[in-house]
Amino acid sequence: KKTKIPFLSRFNRSLALLKGGELEEAKGILYQIGENRSSTAKHAKGKIYLALGHVAAMDGNIDEAVDYFENSFDVAGDDISAMARGKKCFAMVQVKNGQIAEALSTLEEILEDISNSGSEGRTVNILKAETWNAMAWVYKNDGDLSQAKNFAKLGESCIW
Repeated sequence: KKTKIPFLSRFNRSLALLKGGELEEAKGILYQIGENRSSTAKHAKGKIYLALGHVAAMDGNIDEAVDYFENSFDVAGDDISAMARGKKCFAMVQVKNGQIAEALSTLEEILEDISNSGSEGRTVNILKAETWNAMAWVYKNDGDLSQAKNFAKLGESCIW
């Protein structure tokens, strides 16, 4: 029976390479993992797309990054956490492109998706807090400190 260990070690290696600025080698590993047809690779497609999106964004290939982030939340299915991660990354690329209103709309979509999922508990609270904190970051970067503080308080209230 195959285990997730070889996959995880290769995936973690790609993340370490990314952190070290070795983008091409990291991309090669991520493409290799993504082409693998094992159930482990299929299960992790969203994470692979997220990592490739980050690589593309670091390379300045914003359109490519957007495609990868969209793919990540498309393959998320019913996994509300995976969908939220993908959409949050997509929103950050929108901010980088100066699309503040669109980024806020994307983040609001995450909150709607969370509410419509019917999920409850600590994980949902953390997702909401992360989303509100992301909204605070967007407002702060746009110079609206009042809204940034409001959303930061919402995020904080959700955790405690």
